[in-house]
Amino acid sequence: MLSQVPPGFTRGLALPAARRFYQVETLVFGRAVERAMRPERFIVGCIDPDASLPPAYAALLQAFGCPILTMRYESAELAKIAINCYLVAAVTVANTLAEISERIGADWGEIVPALQPAFGLGLAGGNLERDLATVLRLSAGTGTETGVIRAFLRNSWHRRDWVLRVLHAEVLAFNADAMIGVLGLAYKENTDSTRNSPSLELIGHLKPWRLRVYDPVVSARVAAHPAFYYAAAALEAAQGADALVIMTPWSVFRELKPSDLAAVMAGRTVIDPHRVLDGRAVAMAGLDYFALGMPSLRAGPRLPDA
Repeated sequence: MLSQVPPGFTRGLALPAARRFYQVETLVFGRAVERAMRPERFIVGCIDPDASLPPAYAALLQAFGCPILTMRYESAELAKIAINCYLVAAVTVANTLAEISERIGADWGEIVPALQPAFGLGLAGGNLERDLATVLRLSAGTGTETGVIRAFLRNSWHRRDWVLRVLHAEVLAFNADAMIGVLGLAYKENTDSTRNSPSLELIGHLKPWRLRVYDPVVSARVAAHPAFYYAAAALEAAQGADALVIMTPWSVFRELKPSDLAAVMAGRTVIDPHRVLDGRAVAMAGLDYFALGMPSLRAGPRLPDA
């Protein structure tokens, strides 16, 4: 059994215990092949954690040269959820402190190397929130206290709206006819998956405004919006935009020159949550730059065209 299941599921299967195992899957979108070929460890649930695994199964796992952790079925099933809960804790703490950094003049990007935490627009991908929901269901059935889990969810919902809050404060609140350029539709780089995409969620909130959208791999059909133009290139998406939002950190977006953006945009707001661009270069090109975890960089003198 490789699929994620609630604790207790595997033990209830009508299969011989000697051939019944639950193996935790820990792949990552965009890095699935890499993780499958070079796993950090294997977590295996079985009827007797102290017994040896069947020779054929053991030989397969041992071929990868990583630790093999055997445990009872319920422990392995809960381990997958626990891994994501620990990740949620790290992301939530990082997001909380990154927001404080924006307000006090600190730069969370400078702090990250000391801690190596993940942070971003809430909890990405949906799997993490799914596991938090599982914990809440288990808690309701067992009478345990899960206030911290509910706090994680509230923090994620707050952080997910960061781009929309900046857009409203800088452009939408006073420009009813604004044009917004959106770069990226995939939920993260190196995948064409749009499930739980922050970009599509943002687009859903921008129905009253016109959009120019570009993604290097995702079809325009996924962007359900009454007034959007699907550009053929990243710079074309910025053409005439009152604000440009970089929602997916595709490497191709790093090639954009701030001076080129300044030359084609109608406005001067660049929102770059993942810091794809050099914020100082963007500001020196005459644009206002907003990124997660740091104070905004307001436009400096425009540089001459390169």
